[in-house]
Amino acid sequence: MFIVLDKRGAEVQRSVENGRTMKMDKNFERIAAQEDVTRSRPLCVRFHGSDIAVFQASDKFYAVENLCPHQHISSLHKGIVDGNILTCPMHGWSFDLQSGCALNGNGRLQTFLVEIRENDLWMEWPEPRNKFSHF
Repeated sequence: MFIVLDKRGAEVQRSVENGRTMKMDKNFERIAAQEDVTRSRPLCVRFHGSDIAVFQASDKFYAVENLCPHQHISSLHKGIVDGNILTCPMHGWSFDLQSGCALNGNGRLQTFLVEIRENDLWMEWPEPRNKFSHF
């Protein structure tokens, strides 16, 4: 399953029926229905131009950038989750889903806070960085 959201969080492509997108507050945006993500079925979401992998593990939901820091391949959503440890399907690197820390190498996943609101998953998106320096 793959969902594509535009920069405002509006769905432009969705592979499940009856989806809707709402924006509730400044830094949290809806990324999926809770039922779209199960322990056996993670989800890859395109969000603000980035691929985000969403997992259910240990009765919690986790969202990480879908890019393995080892080889920079967007395939983490196809990885194996055991407890809260995600193993990349390409080369076997493992990461703690909560902290993003690699367990067997250098590198770290970008992690995002996920909340459940009325059976939907909402992800905190960091404040945009100012691309201009002020002197």
